[in-house]
Amino acid sequence: MPVTADSERGEVRPSRLHISYQLFTHGYYLDAWRRDRALERLEAGEVTFSRAAEIADMTD
Repeated sequence: MPVTADSERGEVRPSRLHISYQLFTHGYYLDAWRRDRALERLEAGEVTFSRAAEIADMTD
Protein backbone atom coordinates (compact mmCIF):
# COMPACT_ATOMS: atom_id res chain seq x y z
CA MET A 1 0.00 0.00 0.00
CA PRO A 2 1.47 3.38 -0.95
CA VAL A 3 1.92 5.54 2.11
CA THR A 4 2.84 9.10 2.99
CA ALA A 5 4.62 10.24 6.12
CA ASP A 6 3.23 13.00 8.28
CA SER A 7 6.42 14.77 9.33
CA GLU A 8 4.78 16.73 12.13
CA ARG A 9 3.37 13.71 13.94
CA GLY A 10 5.67 10.98 12.67
CA GLU A 11 2.64 9.03 11.42
CA VAL A 12 2.42 6.97 8.27
CA ARG A 13 -0.85 7.25 6.33
CA PRO A 14 -2.19 5.76 3.10
CA SER A 15 -1.75 8.09 0.14
CA ARG A 16 -4.74 9.91 -1.31
CA LEU A 17 -4.29 8.03 -4.57
CA HIS A 18 -4.50 4.70 -2.75
CA ILE A 19 -7.61 5.76 -0.84
CA SER A 20 -9.26 7.01 -4.04
CA TYR A 21 -8.46 3.72 -5.77
CA GLN A 22 -9.90 1.72 -2.88
CA LEU A 23 -13.12 3.75 -2.86
CA PHE A 24 -13.48 3.35 -6.63
CA THR A 25 -12.84 -0.40 -6.46
CA HIS A 26 -15.26 -1.00 -3.60
CA GLY A 27 -17.90 1.12 -5.31
CA TYR A 28 -17.49 -0.88 -8.50
CA TYR A 29 -17.92 -4.19 -6.70
CA LEU A 30 -20.94 -2.90 -4.79
CA ASP A 31 -22.59 -1.85 -8.07
CA ALA A 32 -21.85 -5.25 -9.60
CA TRP A 33 -23.24 -7.03 -6.53
CA ARG A 34 -26.45 -4.99 -6.71
CA ARG A 35 -26.89 -5.80 -10.41
CA ASP A 36 -26.23 -9.50 -9.87
CA ARG A 37 -28.64 -9.67 -6.94
CA ALA A 38 -31.34 -7.84 -8.88
CA LEU A 39 -30.95 -10.18 -11.87
CA GLU A 40 -31.05 -13.27 -9.67
CA ARG A 41 -34.25 -12.11 -7.98
CA LEU A 42 -35.79 -11.17 -11.35
CA GLU A 43 -34.94 -14.59 -12.84
CA ALA A 44 -36.41 -16.32 -9.79
CA GLY A 45 -39.63 -14.37 -10.26
CA GLU A 46 -39.33 -12.74 -6.84
CA VAL A 47 -39.48 -9.16 -8.15
CA THR A 48 -40.81 -7.23 -11.13
CA PHE A 49 -38.57 -5.69 -13.77
CA SER A 50 -39.05 -2.21 -12.32
CA ARG A 51 -38.25 -3.44 -8.79
CA ALA A 52 -35.11 -5.16 -10.07
CA ALA A 53 -34.05 -1.86 -11.62
CA GLU A 54 -34.53 -0.18 -8.25
CA ILE A 55 -32.49 -2.85 -6.45
CA ALA A 56 -29.70 -2.42 -9.00
CA ASP A 57 -29.90 1.34 -8.45
CA MET A 58 -30.56 1.93 -12.15
CA THR A 59 -33.48 4.31 -11.79
CA ASP A 60 -33.53 8.09 -11.52
